[in-house]
Amino acid sequence: MKKIILFLIMGVILSNCGYTPIFSSGNSNFYIEEISLNKNDKINKNVEKNLKIFSNEQSINKIKILIGTEKITTVITKDKKGNPSRYEMKITTTLRLTHNGNQKNEKQFVASFNYKNDSNKFNLKQYENEIENLLISKIIEDCLSYFSASISDY
Repeated sequence: MKKIILFLIMGVILSNCGYTPIFSSGNSNFYIEEISLNKNDKINKNVEKNLKIFSNEQSINKIKILIGTEKITTVITKDKKGNPSRYEMKITTTLRLTHNGNQKNEKQFVASFNYKNDSNKFNLKQYENEIENLLISKIIEDCLSYFSASISDY
């Protein structure tokens, strides 16, 4: 009985350890004043939507962003019959950041993933959509780190 009570007390203490996510919305030190897209496609809109979530309207650091993305899916290996057996999806995002009227250099972010072919094309398309979303999340994470570092340089 004492072990159960001790276990419950330890669980309560450890569950309240004060964990907060690094990139939670509202904790950022920048406000995205304007986002421009070089193409009006699905990936650019997804990047734009995810970046706006982390914008903090109370911040004095106002930034403008020009976003350009490119998705390339290539065949890496083929089987004996010449059919694709492995693919690589690569998403490249180029950002041009302007902070309080000062132009920053362009920064490029790249995320890639290798995956197997699936004979069921519907399942393959669903899997590719999941991979695309994960790669965009990785790029967003890298962008937020870049914004925080770039703004602190001023």
